[in-house]
Amino acid sequence: MTNIYRSQFKLSPEDLRTPENMIILNKTEEQICQVLVNCVKHYKLNVVCRIAGGWVRDKLLDISCDDIDVALDTMTGEQFAKKLDSYVNELKLPHISIGVIGSNPDKSKHLETATVKLFGHQIDFVNLRSEKIPSHVTFGTPLEDALRRDITINALFFNIHTKIVEDFTKRGLEDLKNRIIRTPLPPKETFLDDPLRILRTIRFASRFSYSIEKEIFEAVEDKSVIEAFHDKVSRERVRTELDKMFKHKNRTDSLNLIVKTKMCSNVFRWGCELKLDSLVEDSNTFNAVDCPEEKFDCFVDLYLKNYKKFIDSQPFKQSIDSIDQRLCMYGLGLLPLHGYFVNNASGKKRNEIPLVSFIATHSLKATNKDIKNLKVCVTGLLNTKSFMDNFPVQKSRKYVGLFLRSVGPLWPMCLLMASIHEVSHSIKSFQEIVQINKEIFRSVELFNLDGCWDMRPLLNGHELIDVLGIEKTQISFYSNKMIEWQLGNPEGTKEQAQQFLLN
Repeated sequence: MTNIYRSQFKLSPEDLRTPENMIILNKTEEQICQVLVNCVKHYKLNVVCRIAGGWVRDKLLDISCDDIDVALDTMTGEQFAKKLDSYVNELKLPHISIGVIGSNPDKSKHLETATVKLFGHQIDFVNLRSEKIPSHVTFGTPLEDALRRDITINALFFNIHTKIVEDFTKRGLEDLKNRIIRTPLPPKETFLDDPLRILRTIRFASRFSYSIEKEIFEAVEDKSVIEAFHDKVSRERVRTELDKMFKHKNRTDSLNLIVKTKMCSNVFRWGCELKLDSLVEDSNTFNAVDCPEEKFDCFVDLYLKNYKKFIDSQPFKQSIDSIDQRLCMYGLGLLPLHGYFVNNASGKKRNEIPLVSFIATHSLKATNKDIKNLKVCVTGLLNTKSFMDNFPVQKSRKYVGLFLRSVGPLWPMCLLMASIHEVSHSIKSFQEIVQINKEIFRSVELFNLDGCWDMRPLLNGHELIDVLGIEKTQISFYSNKMIEWQLGNPEGTKEQAQQFLLN
């Protein structure tokens, strides 16, 4: 059993000490803090080490947290990390390697960070932030640092020397108790410092189910803030923040807040790098690209509401483990752009790329796997809808199997996205779609088709050439014909398949 050590620290004089503000250190955290304190004493360093941000917040909420950020008032992170390395060597503890991540003011990363691993924990060392964005290394005060953080509940410090929780904004502990998301400075100022904080605000509000102060919503609508979001925040940082939101169980709350802050068209960027005359509209979809941003948010809001209805209903509720809900959130954000293509001129060739794939690649910087899966589930919406439309009259094993092979293990998510689109645009009623999906799920189980996308032809390429006397270029055609036959004849033998092809 893990030993737990309770640090009976005193709060700052202006704060009341309450049981809710007790920090509980586990054995490893106690060891880390003691080594840092002893290192300072050993070298007689004139520095105060404070654990900052999320670790303090999570410990006060009794949530496990492995990432420790240490803020230093008179040394850079690298300077202290080198001293710590020397001290650790003297103690004959395992050697620690030091990694240094440079600052990048253009992308709102203003401080250099030194990273080490101690007692199995990753620890980041950084100097306190100053009041103004520095052009060179500048040491700030704890108050300046706290005021320049994203939200008040992330601006708390744990002074490892005094064992005191320090709340320099005077609002962090109060907001933690009252479940409020608030910025230390006026929201506009905080967001202009680092516009990614818009998304961080949304993430923490949804993660903890906290309310957001109204001034934050007002600041997000400021034109200069949105311009800064596009100019200063790399798309990789946006994707990382979205992934953190959408992996969490409160993912729908995150997407809902993206809608409420009117950030959909900024997050799922669809108009910023594209000329409208480079878009080709599919007549089977509505005009989303030319619509105002508010309408784009309305579409995503509508899709999200129907997503919640379907995901809480059968048959999707029973298959929730087979649906990538993180990817669903991306899909809902991109669904208004289904049916549009980008004319991509490459040399002499001119080809049309689905707008969903274009944005997933260039704007969301998604992984190749996510791009491929979004293409199947969102771009391939018409394929799924066609299957669902024809299913009531074509319930054969072959028909269902061919659809499953076309989309693979993503088939529940494909049905979900198509169902959301159908109901959202009043093509079919919710109950009608639910009934169709129930029958499809029953057919997959009845016909034992789960995994049929991995099924191999009974005759391989060499055997097809020997039996049919065909060219290599024809192997794919006859292999597909054989798969179709196998789907319709699950008990069929290799000899029967051969006879089918010969006939």
